[in-house]
Amino acid sequence: MASFQTARLTLLPLAYQTLQQLLIDPSQAAEELKLALVPGLVDPPVDRAIQSKLAKMQAADPAQHPWYTYWLVVIPEENMGVGMAGFKGVPDADGAVEIGYGIHPDYQNRGYITEVVQALVDWALSQPACRQVTAETLRDNLPSQRVLEKSGFSIFKETEGELWWQKSRPD
Repeated sequence: MASFQTARLTLLPLAYQTLQQLLIDPSQAAEELKLALVPGLVDPPVDRAIQSKLAKMQAADPAQHPWYTYWLVVIPEENMGVGMAGFKGVPDADGAVEIGYGIHPDYQNRGYITEVVQALVDWALSQPACRQVTAETLRDNLPSQRVLEKSGFSIFKETEGELWWQKSRPD
């Protein structure tokens, strides 16, 4: 899996072994990646999400791992991993896939996650199997909603506590 550049960031898809190492010893993972990781990058919710991703990756064809893994958000000038984003599996029968993302609080409100979401959505929609990217936000998570709005998503479903967003490939 190859990394790619955005205007200010590098998105590095993490191999299965690297995700495992993030759970066991983040400092060793950072050393292997030849970069620093912001302290606290792997908090308890991220730990649980990585465990889920590892289980799915283990059962998946390695060629499909970009759809299952986390993509590490790296700020090149700091050589620092500051967040992660990824999809929740391969596109379904309708060509839809869900995206998730997060960034360390010290790096929020700088436009980084918007840049990441736009890049990953562009990548996903360029894949033949993907026709639509979806995302879920809590109703009170206004920063995440702003990221999706800036990235061209629109709301397609509402529940009492959540908003569901989508962006489709232009036909």
